Amino acid sequence: MHLLHKNLDNFLTKIDSPFSIDEVSGYLSGFASSNVPYDKYHNGLIIYFSGGGISIHDDLNLDIIKSNISHISASLEKHDFSFPFDSSKDLTKKLINLAAWSRNFILSINYLMDNKLLNNTLNIQEIMHDLTEISKVEDKYNLDNSTDNNNYYDDISDYVISSMYYIYMESKKVNK
Repeated sequence: MHLLHKNLDNFLTKIDSPFSIDEVSGYLSGFASSNVPYDKYHNGLIIYFSGGGISIHDDLNLDIIKSNISHISASLEKHDFSFPFDSSKDLTKKLINLAAWSRNFILSINYLMDNKLLNNTLNIQEIMHDLTEISKVEDKYNLDNSTDNNNYYDDISDYVISSMYYIYMESKKVNK
């Protein structure tokens, strides 16, 4: 876990966030992959992080959030993005975390599309459908640490990252 990620985790604890670090990472990754300027989706962050009654002026350190989004964008630009939970040895936990990450990635992409900040293309709709199915992995599949599930995780995580890169590259064309 890099320093920015640790700072974000500490921030979530400080504000008693109902979201896990993996959920927040998914949400921020959606914005990072959009190439949309920060000021255009600022309200989406306020809504997400103040849903639990957090005082925006006192506790919501948007610099930590913005720095994490910038870090994710830079990792996409360098093609070295990885999930914060990839280093876990527990395959079941990795699959559950990927599902949570995907649910929250979908939330930010939907926010962007609803606010006309990201084009709602057929390809992105298909990606969102697939990610919705991935987000249900805990409910729909028998999870264990078998070799088959390890291959399953590798395939799914590769697909999710490829989808994220697709959105990043497509939005980069539009948001230049």
